[in-house]
Amino acid sequence: MQLKAWVISLDDQNQTARNLIDYLQQNQVDVELFPAVDGRGRLPELHDNESLNQAKARAHRRRDLTSSEIGCYLSHLRAIRKAYEQDVEYVALFEDDVIAEPDLASTIKEIATLPKEFHMVRLMELKPTKRKVIKLLGNQHWLTRPLRGTLGTQGYVLNRQGMELVLDYGSEVCMPIDKLYDNFFMFGLHCYAIEPHVIHETPSSSNVSKAGNLLSSPLAILRWQMFKLHRSLRRRFYLLRHYSEMMPAEKCKTKPGKSARMR
Repeated sequence: MQLKAWVISLDDQNQTARNLIDYLQQNQVDVELFPAVDGRGRLPELHDNESLNQAKARAHRRRDLTSSEIGCYLSHLRAIRKAYEQDVEYVALFEDDVIAEPDLASTIKEIATLPKEFHMVRLMELKPTKRKVIKLLGNQHWLTRPLRGTLGTQGYVLNRQGMELVLDYGSEVCMPIDKLYDNFFMFGLHCYAIEPHVIHETPSSSNVSKAGNLLSSPLAILRWQMFKLHRSLRRRFYLLRHYSEMMPAEKCKTKPGKSARMR
């Protein structure tokens, strides 16, 4: 088992990121700071293996991606590509505004022993939804499989098969990075989550700026509605194919984490 962790940050002196790195190092996790892609105020330069499709972004959500959304997306994508090219078996990625709960290190180490069909495990969610409880990890954390996307990329673990699926489908940038994972059913990514969460956000909210007004032309609305229908059908087909793996499902009866932005 080879587990590598990166904390993504624009600021190598970010104290929250440094605290997380110190915690992981003290718990024998191989961790480094990963330089984020700066999308503040201007469009980041794309690499040869990356493309941007704003037309598809408008079909997804009736507006363009902002430069900061693109920078955030590329930060995650390039960290995953680096891990894959270095033959890392499991990569744990963290944003620089999260704080570790006491069992974070032991939990991600246990995730790195799961079978290969466990492609991705989110370590916290902003929008908990109905899910199937799979198994207990350690003494108090449950591995679950959500029926829908749960928002957020504050921290998660990908195995090699998950990395490959993300790189194959996600190298064309057309949605925010958390929406890519929320559309797991579009490209066969098996997504799981942890309850209770093993990380939480600092009180400050996300600094990724969102796009402006929605496009309101009849054509833009029609394209968006058609894509919503297509996506809904794909999600239902995915659920049918994996019904026994994802059902029965129910909502968590208690709040699974501490982040103030949880819905």
